[in-house]
Amino acid sequence: MFGMKKLNRHADLSYKMAETVGVDLTEVGQRGYFPPETVRSSIFSCMGCDDTSACEHWLEDHSKGAGETPGYCRNSDLFAKLKRG
Repeated sequence: MFGMKKLNRHADLSYKMAETVGVDLTEVGQRGYFPPETVRSSIFSCMGCDDTSACEHWLEDHSKGAGETPGYCRNSDLFAKLKRG
């Protein structure tokens, strides 16, 4: 089982990654494109990543934004789809 600290860390990383590539998860959630089950799924997917430090460094390096997620992001397809609308 996982702890709340790990869950919160990956929820944070997921939201930051989405924001960095131009996806406002709150907005798309309000429009019904990011329902709670998808939110959970994306966080659990992120939790399966073996290299969260790489993600944290990538986010630091792209603090001004990026066109797409790094190739290793387990939510790349989801965020690309949400970005397209």
